[in-house]
Amino acid sequence: MKQYRLLLAIIAIGILLASCGKLNSSLQDIRISEDNAYLASISDDVKSITDQAIETNKIGDLKRADIGAVYGKNAIITRDSSALPNVTITVDFGSGDTSNRGRVYMGKVIIKTNGKSYKEVGYSSEVTFSNFSVDGNLVENTSVINTTNVGPKDAQMTWEYNMNIIMVKKSNGLKVTAIGNGSKKQIEGIQTPEFGDDAYEATGEVNGTSEDAAYKFSITKPLLRRMNCAHICQGTVTYTKTATQGEKSMDFGDGTCDAKAVLTVEGVETSMSIK
Repeated sequence: MKQYRLLLAIIAIGILLASCGKLNSSLQDIRISEDNAYLASISDDVKSITDQAIETNKIGDLKRADIGAVYGKNAIITRDSSALPNVTITVDFGSGDTSNRGRVYMGKVIIKTNGKSYKEVGYSSEVTFSNFSVDGNLVENTSVINTTNVGPKDAQMTWEYNMNIIMVKKSNGLKVTAIGNGSKKQIEGIQTPEFGDDAYEATGEVNGTSEDAAYKFSITKPLLRRMNCAHICQGTVTYTKTATQGEKSMDFGDGTCDAKAVLTVEGVETSMSIK
């Protein structure tokens, strides 16, 4: 399930790039890209929640102290094994729980699995939401993410996914959608129980809509995420808007853990600091 972190980072970078209708200036692209990067890190946290819930289905010392942990102090994790081999894990943040990264979660993340560990070949899961929000940004209850562990590829554990996400921004009530699929490989840390030494590479493609705008967005160089870093460390995404504009891209750098990225619009590069 750790594959979700980069997966939803893919979604978040793409979905708001279409959120302001026609992008008539590079300044608009910069502003929208900054919003996307912020939501990308939120999405990473959401998927970390599911990963760490499945790890031991409780909030233990490892989860609280590990540099890769995202939980606060108030989340309640429950496990329903009444339909074995299927298992349902619910992470309930109630009316508010402040995470280790300073974000406030509310509501529930619901994980339905076939009873296998997420690191076990053949593992499958479905993640849904119940009144779940991050810093007031709502993930609608109809959103869903499906994931399968397909085993080693090129000697690296690989998960494949598909998703249909609807998110509503707190700032303006804008509803955006993202439908996509892809895969993720764990390239470091799979043999250890800690989260902080894990690293992943993800590829994928997303199609979505926002108001009257449609877009297509894909990873053209695998996105690298190290769990001891709050930022995407490397990789490139490109996106196009239907019948309106040419291709744009965002480059996340050379692997260094920093908040820097370069947005290219119509050949013009703009350096960005992602909060």
